[in-house]
Formats: sequence, structure tokens, C-alpha cells
Amino acid sequence: MDVADLSLRRIKVLELRLRIERVSFGAYKLVSKPDRPPTVSNGADAQLAFVLGLVGQDRYGEVLGVIRLSRHIYKKSSDILHGRSGLLNASSVVLDEWELVVSQLEGFLDQYLEGPEVDGESAIAIPAPAGEVSGQIASR
Repeated sequence: MDVADLSLRRIKVLELRLRIERVSFGAYKLVSKPDRPPTVSNGADAQLAFVLGLVGQDRYGEVLGVIRLSRHIYKKSSDILHGRSGLLNASSVVLDEWELVVSQLEGFLDQYLEGPEVDGESAIAIPAPAGEVSGQIASR
């Protein structure tokens, strides 16, 4: 295996980690509607729990399983990227499995954002920035 292939695998690990962080932060913002973004940048692992707020209770079991696997991937990706793991050269099989889990995680956010439509517009209320009227219907 050449160095270029190993580098591409590590880049893939970083990409998966960033995608988990995007979903985690997106779910946090949509569910908790904070006035300001969080000041701690390493809260992605804990913020994954907010994905539960994007789905109905009937899907909690499914979502909890994906969150659990995503947390595992997040931790292992950190170990790989910081050289704390014997899995420095993650196999393509492992990366394919991780890709599937992260895609499932992203699906929960995507389904929420797509949501039902009302007269051609998304029926999800988007919180307005401070000083503006809130409760508006978001346009696509």
C-alpha cells in the first residue's frame, strides 16, 4: 500500500468526522434554538443526542442505534487522526461501514429539513435572528 492511498484513507476519516460534526451541530441548532452558537467546539459527541429531537418517538430505537455507532466512529476517528490507535490505516471495509452509518445519520437531518410542504414551502419554522419576527415559514 502506497503513501498516497494511506493519505486518502486518513482524509476520508477526517471527512466522516466533519460530517458527523455538521449533523450534530445542525441538530443542536434546530432542536434547542440557541441565541448564540456554542463556545465549545468539541461538543459534537454530546450534541448528537439532539438528533432524537428531529424524529418522532416511533423512530427513537433506530436513531439511538445510529447515534451510538456515530459516537463510536467519532471517537475512533479522533484516535486515528491523532495517532492514538493501532488502526492508523483503517481498511476500506471499515471506511465503507462508517460511510453507511454517517449517511444514515445525515438522513435524519435531511428528512427533518425537507419536512412536509405547505403551498410549495417547507412547513418547518426557522428561528429568526434576534430582532426579527420569528415563526416564519422557510422558503426552499
